[in-house]
Amino acid sequence: MVKDEPGYHRYETPRRSGINGLRTLPQRPFAATVVQKKHVGLYMMALYEDPSIMNNMPQILHERWKGKASLKFTDEDDPALEYVQLLFEAAIESCRRRGILSTPSP
Repeated sequence: MVKDEPGYHRYETPRRSGINGLRTLPQRPFAATVVQKKHVGLYMMALYEDPSIMNNMPQILHERWKGKASLKFTDEDDPALEYVQLLFEAAIESCRRRGILSTPSP
């Protein structure tokens, strides 16, 4: 967690070592939740970089997908919220495939 304030939480990927002697790669935004006037926004950089993450997501999440990298929720009892964990798992897997996150050691 990089930022944790009332109504705003932001997570970033860890700093990574450079490859083949290149400089260290910086942290990257991963996800943020922001409480706004009429909704709570979930912003995910992985969706912007790899929109195919949504290909296997339930239709109810597609209905909340706004713009290139955000989902908007207006009700705390929204049935789409039960699929957010699935979305995070797909985003993490996408980041691993693209070398942004490493696979944890067993």
